[in-house]
Amino acid sequence: MYEEKRGFDWLSLAMGVIFIIAALTSFRVSPISNIGVIVSMFTITVLFKGIYMLMARSKIRKYIDLPLTPLLIIGIIDILIGIYFIFNLSSGVAIAPYVFASWFLLDSIFGLFDLGWIKKINKGYFWFSLISHVIGIAVGIMLLVSPIVSVMTLSFLVGLYLLTMGVLYIVRSFPV
Repeated sequence: MYEEKRGFDWLSLAMGVIFIIAALTSFRVSPISNIGVIVSMFTITVLFKGIYMLMARSKIRKYIDLPLTPLLIIGIIDILIGIYFIFNLSSGVAIAPYVFASWFLLDSIFGLFDLGWIKKINKGYFWFSLISHVIGIAVGIMLLVSPIVSVMTLSFLVGLYLLTMGVLYIVRSFPV
């Protein structure tokens, strides 16, 4: 089994904290009256995540000789989505359920592709990551299947996804 010798990952901890703060904010707001707050938190979170993915890819590449294309693709997509929402917040509010669903689905599907190298590092983290990405796919499908209902439950579904990913990043921050 591959063993990576590394210290505490402060960047992963910071991402986890950002995701959990965004999740708690999402749980606190009413989706109907404050969808702008949810979209704003999403914009900040997705930008940080995109930057994190690009940085993590270069860091992981030092230890593993495997293609890390999913990390690159998701990082670029996240940054592009974040930039779009910064300049088009009002249209982002209108299409929020579809954007969240697409983001959760893409992020989780690409996360499943990363499980190969994750399994080589830590089997416990592998299983936690697998479960987290399956939850992300389920939430994404729920948002796509019924966009009208998802507007009503948007803050909860987004909060659930963000909380799951926040915990995943915090777990990732501790040495193997």
